[in-house]
Amino acid sequence: MTQVLPILRTEFTGDPLRGRGLLIVDRLTARWGTEMYAWGKQMWGELWVEGR
Repeated sequence: MTQVLPILRTEFTGDPLRGRGLLIVDRLTARWGTEMYAWGKQMWGELWVEGR
């Protein structure tokens, strides 16, 4: 199976169980990204810290 990097989707497809994960990550982090490896995908994010 071919691996594909996840993308941020802003449109709602009508399925209440899919497609909102990256939208939540995008709202909760200062920045985020994904990396591909031979064994799969990995996602990282930097959280906002107030007062800094």
